[in-house]
Amino acid sequence: EARERLRRWLVGGELPQPAAAADADELARAARALGLAGRLDQALTVAPNDKAWPDTTRAVLRDAHRAVLFHGTRLLSLAARVQRLLGALGLRTLPLKGAALASAGYVSVAERPMADADLLLLDDWDPAVAALRSAAFEPGEAADHALALHDPETAEVLELHHSATSCPGLFPLDREGLWQRSHLTDSGLRVPA
Repeated sequence: EARERLRRWLVGGELPQPAAAADADELARAARALGLAGRLDQALTVAPNDKAWPDTTRAVLRDAHRAVLFHGTRLLSLAARVQRLLGALGLRTLPLKGAALASAGYVSVAERPMADADLLLLDDWDPAVAALRSAAFEPGEAADHALALHDPETAEVLELHHSATSCPGLFPLDREGLWQRSHLTDSGLRVPA
């Protein structure tokens, strides 16, 4: 039921009003599980006199918000650092999924939780992987469209993609078009249009 109440809040805009502290805690747990802790914390911040939400629950949401913000900021920083590293070698990349959306479509990176940083490589695969290995990135799990690499500085995961999807042969990309339509964000990360 907490998930449904949060869904109604997202669709309709009216903040759910917990009946008791236990209800508020249940809504906070559901928000964290759904990746909405940052958004709910922000909504409660602009409604500071809402006494239906206990201070302890607000503190839990605030801590979750900070954790997601910190993690997301580190992942965006990782994406930008790898983009610069490979760019210095003439290898172009663009963020995918969370890194692309968090940079361009959300008020805060905390509103778009991410597990890793995804970068689409538009140029040669082998030199890019070699450059990352030379920079002490450790290869992890490989798929037909991507390779996970562990960042030596932060231990975060970078997923380097040579295709946006599995079965890359079935879904060819207009790599030049993607690059031509891309733009720089204020943070210096080049993102797809």
